[in-house]
Amino acid sequence: MDQIQQRVEVLLRLFVKCDISLEPESVFTDLEMDSLTYIKFIVEVERALQLDFDPYLLVAGHFPTVGDLTAYLWNKNGEGCATDA
Repeated sequence: MDQIQQRVEVLLRLFVKCDISLEPESVFTDLEMDSLTYIKFIVEVERALQLDFDPYLLVAGHFPTVGDLTAYLWNKNGEGCATDA
């Protein structure tokens, strides 16, 4: 899961305007990310990891924390998530 978490954090740094420590417990709503930015971030994660989220997962708040998103991606890895792209 560490490799996926690192990739998520790198991508998240592109979208988060605040300079704070990102931890698995970091809550997306605390990262000064509005709903449009959140969707752009999720789309970038899809592109970078070569996977498709189900549309209902694009709703801001579905993954409350960075760790929740990372856990989902780690589980999705068995279904074809590319971690070396």
